[in-house]
Amino acid sequence: MVTVRGDLDIGSSDELSRVLDLVMNEVGAGDVVVVDLRDVTFMDCAGMRPLLAARRRLGPALHVQAVPRRVARLFRLADVDQYLLGARTPAGVDLGARTRSVS
Repeated sequence: MVTVRGDLDIGSSDELSRVLDLVMNEVGAGDVVVVDLRDVTFMDCAGMRPLLAARRRLGPALHVQAVPRRVARLFRLADVDQYLLGARTPAGVDLGARTRSVS
């Protein structure tokens, strides 16, 4: 699981991209990558870019969870809410394994 904290904008999006690239290079077939946004205090379009790139690469194996209301609103306004939030974490997925944080 990748946990994101604080502002996710032009100043921090490269760090999230780097972490997601590392995680995506480690996953195997059938693995799920979970991105937890519960502690995100601000996100702009630059902050969405790494999530969109990961979704393009992983498809439904990317699960974005615990999305704050203001971030969900940004996803809706950008018309990517169904694309990013369409999949939910399936039952039985171990969310404690290989956790990384981005602040």
